[in-house]
Amino acid sequence: MVGRNDPCPCGSGKKYKKCCLAKDKAARQAAQQTVEQNTFENLVDPSSDFGPEALSNAEDDPLLGRINAFFEAFLDTTYETQWEMATRALAEDPEIFDDETVFEVANTLFKQALVQGETVRFLQLLDKIQETAPEAYEQELPNMLDWRMQIALFEGEDAAVKALFNQASQIAGRSLDHYDRLISGLSYHGKLNILHEGLQLAFSSVSQDGDLDDWVLAEFMERLVFLDLLYLLEQNPDLTSAHLTDNFDRYDLTIVPEAMTTRLDYMTGRQKVTATTAENILSEAPNLSEESLDLLCNACFYEAHFQRGLSAAKVGMGLTELSRYVMFRQETSPFKTNRRQRQGKKSKRRSGRSRVFNPLCPDTKTMDQFLGELLQLFTFRYYEAYALFEIIPVWLDFLTKNHLLEESAAKETLKSLGGLGKDLQRVADAQLHDPLLKTNIARWPDV
Repeated sequence: MVGRNDPCPCGSGKKYKKCCLAKDKAARQAAQQTVEQNTFENLVDPSSDFGPEALSNAEDDPLLGRINAFFEAFLDTTYETQWEMATRALAEDPEIFDDETVFEVANTLFKQALVQGETVRFLQLLDKIQETAPEAYEQELPNMLDWRMQIALFEGEDAAVKALFNQASQIAGRSLDHYDRLISGLSYHGKLNILHEGLQLAFSSVSQDGDLDDWVLAEFMERLVFLDLLYLLEQNPDLTSAHLTDNFDRYDLTIVPEAMTTRLDYMTGRQKVTATTAENILSEAPNLSEESLDLLCNACFYEAHFQRGLSAAKVGMGLTELSRYVMFRQETSPFKTNRRQRQGKKSKRRSGRSRVFNPLCPDTKTMDQFLGELLQLFTFRYYEAYALFEIIPVWLDFLTKNHLLEESAAKETLKSLGGLGKDLQRVADAQLHDPLLKTNIARWPDV
């Protein structure tokens, strides 16, 4: 199994995530598209099991006819009538509640139940589905646990959150994308103790799943180990690399003592960013090294968590996305060193005022692009997006204190990002249901 941070097997000398990971992902996606295209072609092949003849026969199926009639009416009526239809169908015609019907009904009512403050009513519906259509409920168990856990999380029911997350952890391999979103929600809410216990259960489930791609398993393991490290730091701020060796043995990981010692020293404030270090890092601009960025993120973690008291899990998630953003910005920036400069040749400059590029300081355009990727329909990693945006004021203050950014530039950056903050607030109000998330983005840039 090739990990994201392992040397790329192509022999380039780069880390896998910086070399062939994207290409390998694209190849797998292309293969999946081929499968989907073949399935689509079957739809227009009269002789296939999914062709017009088969579909025509399916329309004559009385059960399918009842399901279609229910859905047509259900989706074209009011919220309260939808509740009445669902309740009546469960009592009078439970056969129509297959896994697809269960998902569509519950997903539709879940969103409105949160808005209307009817979470108890919704949980009673899930209980009824579990009683009446147990097979469909089991097939949709990842979604069922997700809905239940969101409600418990929003309402501060930690005991229920813990029980539900542990249950989800035991079947994490069934839907790792789903499980990953649960981790993000708990990280944003700072539930590190709950995460730690559940992830130990998930490790057994996921590591024994032979159907997962190596890169999927590697990404999961990377996140598990990072959260485990944060948990151990919470328990013992004097943690050393020697303490970690035994703990990480079960993950089949080898710790590089020198590198881990440096990381822990910056994360716990035992080592500070010196003026010389700051000068050396700025001298790398515009091509900041990944090692320098990791050093600064580790040092900023100490500032955010140990000095300001912000949640370790949320700070860790925000700084992880911030690191990804800085590298993204560096790759897309017009200030990136071009080929002629790398070859030692002079490049022609346009006349006019020269611009100063600080690779560590966010700008509105690239931040907008990066947030757009996190919030796009098919990923919608909204907890990561909001954790990133919320850590920016802390990051800018950290840079200023360590002479990596002028105070005036930090203030101007916060001012320029204010429009994005309002956009995120509108998204939260219109599409998201987590009250903590809405509260936090409303008071930005205060953290």
